[in-house]
Amino acid sequence: MFQYSSAESFWLPIMLAIIIVVCLCLGLILKNKPEKIKRIPLIIIAIILLILEVVKQLYNAFNGSYSTWIIPLHFCSMFVFLIPLAEFFNGKIRDMSQALAFTCSFMFVALFYFQPSGVLGNATSNVFGSFNSFHTFVYHHLIILYFGLTISLNLYKPKMKHTLYVFIGLTIYFIVGVSFAFILNTNYCNFLYSVIDIVESLRLHFGQVLYLIGMYIFGIILSCGFMLIINLIYKKIKEKKIKNVI
Repeated sequence: MFQYSSAESFWLPIMLAIIIVVCLCLGLILKNKPEKIKRIPLIIIAIILLILEVVKQLYNAFNGSYSTWIIPLHFCSMFVFLIPLAEFFNGKIRDMSQALAFTCSFMFVALFYFQPSGVLGNATSNVFGSFNSFHTFVYHHLIILYFGLTISLNLYKPKMKHTLYVFIGLTIYFIVGVSFAFILNTNYCNFLYSVIDIVESLRLHFGQVLYLIGMYIFGIILSCGFMLIINLIYKKIKEKKIKNVI
């Protein structure tokens, strides 16, 4: 738990500080701009994510290093689909994708800083050593930036029904992710085993089935609980604004 390499201890706080500064600055600069202008930074992130993923797939396919690990079935792989859907579409597609992207990015940020090596591997100490390391480092920090900008630009308006979207979306991912993890014998989202020592000891003690059930329940409680809290906070803010106007 909270195991940081020397490279992570140096670079991750710097990257987080940069992301916070960018979010605060853009939040102030774009504060009174219309939503379509505020969404430009998120659209740029969506485009970069798509480009990075396409290049990653082509790079590994053509240099002979392609493996099942490259297939976008990881938890973090959802963002390469969710963020573009949230930014390039409207209506229910945007609502569902944005709710999932916002909630999943919160879950990612919380788990990322808990044990970054479980996500980045050795990429932090080898960012420019290979394209895959560069992709891993940049891709995951773009997710953190997306989460921060969504908050600082006030672009997500939660609704109680979004909790259902999150529940359905994560349940679908869990079913698909677990299925392919076993079919391809690839540890997507730690479904086969955990890179966190204490969690892995629990898996070995209680068995694979209870381990997976526990992962699912924990993920649903964390995500849906977060959504409920966000809804309550947003409701209180709206009520306060209405009272101030009156």
